Amino acid sequence: MKKFYFILMLSAVFVVQAASYTLINDEDLSARAETISYLLPPLIAVVCGVFLLRFFNIRHGRGLSLSLIVLGLAGWLLGEVLWVLFGILDINQTPSIADLFYIIAYPLMAAGFFMEIKRGKVEWTAKKALFLLPLLAIGFYFTIVYGIIGAYDAEASIFENMINMFYGVGDTILGLLVAIILMIIWEYRGGKIFFPWLYIFMGVILTLIPDILYAVYFDAYMEGLSPYRYLDLVWGLSYLFFAYGFFALGQLVKDIQNRISVPPPAEE
Repeated sequence: MKKFYFILMLSAVFVVQAASYTLINDEDLSARAETISYLLPPLIAVVCGVFLLRFFNIRHGRGLSLSLIVLGLAGWLLGEVLWVLFGILDINQTPSIADLFYIIAYPLMAAGFFMEIKRGKVEWTAKKALFLLPLLAIGFYFTIVYGIIGAYDAEASIFENMINMFYGVGDTILGLLVAIILMIIWEYRGGKIFFPWLYIFMGVILTLIPDILYAVYFDAYMEGLSPYRYLDLVWGLSYLFFAYGFFALGQLVKDIQNRISVPPPAEE
């Protein structure tokens, strides 16, 4: 599929999701539309990740690091499926086994990104430190204050508070991932691989922001109040950025492999 049509497809998915949350007045129809549109972005992201892994040996090197990242996204997808299923069956959505899949995804993705940065031999410089450290300080402040400390609820059980704080720890890991991705992007700037990593970077950022807001406004989100219910749209957009990053990287690798496999023209 050409990039233009793929972008068009992703845009259509996001428009459908936004419409299901804002334009459908019938409550039952809106609920069904929201359920379907909510699961489409993570499913597309995982499918694109699997498409990308076809071009690598997943046992070592970049194939292994990317497979861990895709596996983390698959964990999020399973968590989303269980979240929706429990909602349909009127089962408590959190804390539940869905939380387990959400939380496991964080260390998997962290391991993948750390392997990628180690493989790329990205080195710290004073210029990079001056650029990244203020961003890290701000990110950690909001994550720890609102994602961990703010997630504590005196009326909730110890287990529920542990789950909420685990999400805070996961968001802290995501903050580290953002720094790692920025370093990778810095190394690849000007090259063809720059933009795929930039899209993946946007996927991480658009996951981190609603995660923090979810922890702060948990009760309002669970009650389906506006504008907090629209955090789903930001999460959906983050998955679509992951999807396009994987797709763009896969297309790049595919083009390179095709060029290598084409024999040079015979001399006359």
